[in-house]
Amino acid sequence: MGRTENGKTTMAMALTVGIPAATRALLLLANKIKANGVLMPIDPEVYEPALDILEAYGFKLLEKIE
Repeated sequence: MGRTENGKTTMAMALTVGIPAATRALLLLANKIKANGVLMPIDPEVYEPALDILEAYGFKLLEKIE
């Protein structure tokens, strides 16, 4: 499943992998992440600003526990 806009289909895998990776790259280029080296995505310095950017692009994460 994915999105179709203007006759072009983007697969869900491309959206869920490519956009978060690009978000991290933008944060690094803007010096918003101060830590060096390989960082785990569970580090708040990495995921908190990334979630704000993703939400601005229409991606909202929802965790539901039943």
